[in-house]
Amino acid sequence: MNIESNITPYVQYESYETWLLYEEFKNIPGNLMDVSPEPGTILSTEMMHNILNAAYRLTGRNDMTVTH
Repeated sequence: MNIESNITPYVQYESYETWLLYEEFKNIPGNLMDVSPEPGTILSTEMMHNILNAAYRLTGRNDMTVTH
């Protein structure tokens, strides 16, 4: 019996903006947060805004949270 899974083998992004926010997150100097979404996860823009805000606060760059 072969049952197909609805889980995709990759991470999905809600939009191109979401992907850009994720790329920004990965390139924050001194970023101590690690976000490694599981395959099948759908990252939303709202999630990425929250993750970016947290990452910038942890690096002491509170001024960057104004834009996210």
